[in-house]
Amino acid sequence: MPILSSGTSLYDVILNVNSSLSSYVRNGWVFKLGELQKINPALGGSALEKDLFPNTWREVGFYRTQATSEPEAIGYPWAANTMLLVYNKKLFNDPVNLSGYRQKYGKELAPPSTWEEFRNAAEFFTQRPMASMGSYSRERMAGGCTTSGINFAYSMGGGVMRKQFGWEGDATTPLILDSPETIAATKFYIGLRPYSAGDFLSTGQNEQVELMRKGNIAMAVVWSDTLYPTRPLADRWATGIRTDPWRQVTDRWRNIFT
Repeated sequence: MPILSSGTSLYDVILNVNSSLSSYVRNGWVFKLGELQKINPALGGSALEKDLFPNTWREVGFYRTQATSEPEAIGYPWAANTMLLVYNKKLFNDPVNLSGYRQKYGKELAPPSTWEEFRNAAEFFTQRPMASMGSYSRERMAGGCTTSGINFAYSMGGGVMRKQFGWEGDATTPLILDSPETIAATKFYIGLRPYSAGDFLSTGQNEQVELMRKGNIAMAVVWSDTLYPTRPLADRWATGIRTDPWRQVTDRWRNIFT
């Protein structure tokens, strides 16, 4: 940033977190995509953009040049994570567990498709001798908030501020931390603690992968970049991708098998 502000930068392309767009755009340090495409019409275009998730692109690559102007495309996403459900195939397919779950809940045991089913499965497996804990939801503190806890709130219609995208809002944007939806999501999240194999302060992504490697937890809510180091576990774990957890759109899971 000091180099950009001095006007001596020789950078052609910058890869940075999307929170940097505010200073880049408002100070006129970077081109907007539309301006670049006037210089080079071959840059980007529909062939590339049709493969982008629209909301992801709008979240990380758009910004307003003025507080009251419409947001414009500044850059393209080069990385974006989401949250996934992974589940232990051995435990979910075990005949004893299938029978026990059916007797307790009157339903078939399957990867969760609702939050209620997620809680039921976590409770059930915590009580089973084959699984030390039912679930693990990443909890290490990040920026004063638990990452997975905030995602639970978003997926249940709550959140932090009443806005659609991260770059929206100003000093007058209402907080919704005390909204009924956020309170309900927080209570639900706290209610999962008895079923969690991780503690609040010391368990992060590496510890989460190790818990999965040991195979004695039934489910985990993980960041998508966790999948690569867990590739050797594909014979034991499968994924159920939760749709767009950053938006207030759904609390459903879509089951995808590795």
